[in-house]
Amino acid sequence: MPMPCLSRLVAFSLASLATAGVALADPPAPPMPEKPKQVVIISFDSARDISQWKRSRALAQRTGAHFTYFLSCVFLLSPETRREYTAPGKTAGKSNIGFAASKQEVTERLEQISLAAHEGHDIASHGCGHFDGKDWSKADWLTEFVSFEHILENAYAINGIVPEPQGWRFRPTRGCRISRALSVDQQGTL
Repeated sequence: MPMPCLSRLVAFSLASLATAGVALADPPAPPMPEKPKQVVIISFDSARDISQWKRSRALAQRTGAHFTYFLSCVFLLSPETRREYTAPGKTAGKSNIGFAASKQEVTERLEQISLAAHEGHDIASHGCGHFDGKDWSKADWLTEFVSFEHILENAYAINGIVPEPQGWRFRPTRGCRISRALSVDQQGTL
């Protein structure tokens, strides 16, 4: 028995709508913006403890984390070489946080610095002697920055550690940030 005309029209309309449903749907929503990169700061002051270097580098390898190691340059000086550092307004060989315990400790720290830098981590300045620089002039701060750069760049030679690895010589433009506390623009303005 033939379907009444109205029923056929409704059935045809429903079938047409069902097959055309995709065409009548809203366009897909734009992709959700990526979540901003999450940053977690973990600090061990002055990058002194060798075991913390090893632990943090292992953590980074397991998790894909990226670290910035804020290094105090006095930990690249042994008791015998500590006079290489002179803080603004202080006598040579003074520091509020001490120095490396030995040439062997300096050697181990230099190895960790090199490994961390080659793994893509940043090496940055935490200053040198950990003094309160609130009354330092611009020239004093620049002297502190130069001390950090000089000691880091020349740590192998200063301590008589041979051989110096090829490519060791750090420079601010080659993997070492000046400071976490202050920034100096191209004209030397603090």
